[in-house]
Amino acid sequence: NYKNLSPPHFGIQDMLEAVEAATQKVIEMGYADPAHIGVHGHSYGGEGAAFIGVSSSMFAAVGMGAGVTDLEADFNQSWGWSYQ
Repeated sequence: NYKNLSPPHFGIQDMLEAVEAATQKVIEMGYADPAHIGVHGHSYGGEGAAFIGVSSSMFAAVGMGAGVTDLEADFNQSWGWSYQ
């Protein structure tokens, strides 16, 4: 459940907070080495991973697949259907 889904946030800040909190918990539990943690996402998760990669210093590596980094360009592109 995202707190702020309206532009320009689209729930991404909530994703950052949730992923950082979960990562911190597994570090505290001793399951993860804080110097060797990566994050990966695909599609909407890819957008989140990209945002996390530029917004957090917690991760040593970031992987992104099929994530849109320019939502305005994506929504204005003709995919053969419309958002109307």
